[in-house]
Amino acid sequence: GKEQPSMNQLFQGRQLNRSREILELFMAPRYTSTERDALKNPKEAMIIYNTTTDKINFYDGSTWRVVTST
Repeated sequence: GKEQPSMNQLFQGRQLNRSREILELFMAPRYTSTERDALKNPKEAMIIYNTTTDKINFYDGSTWRVVTST
């Protein structure tokens, strides 16, 4: 059979910023704060885009946290 290209081969030769590339490939589910808080049994490391705050949130296993830049 035909060999499948690796991820490195797919991006080879492209001069895009790696962070921007990853963000363009990944779109987190979108929830309001109320919808997020109503999720039953969120999994640790779950990521959502909070449309109430316009921020990315992640679940640390016990509470929702906001992703911030330093």
